[in-house]
Amino acid sequence: MNKQVWNGEGLPPVGTVCEIKRVNDWLRVTIRFISDCHTVFVTDGETEACYQTCALQFRPTPTPEQIEAERRERISNAFLRAFNDARFSGGWKGSDSLYTSIYDAIRAGKIEGVKIDD
Repeated sequence: MNKQVWNGEGLPPVGTVCEIKRVNDWLRVTIRFISDCHTVFVTDGETEACYQTCALQFRPTPTPEQIEAERRERISNAFLRAFNDARFSGGWKGSDSLYTSIYDAIRAGKIEGVKIDD
């Protein structure tokens, strides 16, 4: 099956490698069949599935720069959540509380790409 190039407008043509979102996460797929009613796709793991087209969101496969920007945003948001935890749980106690909350978030695995070695 030939891979199609798709600019993100309209529905992706058959053969397109793109990403779909049904509920929460984007998933890389190859479109096998698509109509206004149904979409059949196969994942990178070769699992084939069929969903109602109206229940899916489609986007072109992101570039490495877009992937890094999304990762940066996720990690920044994790730091922001740690900051808000320090600020709103038990009152703001200044920078010590902030640093402790960030440490706790890292230790709990809530900040992607950051790990504390034992």
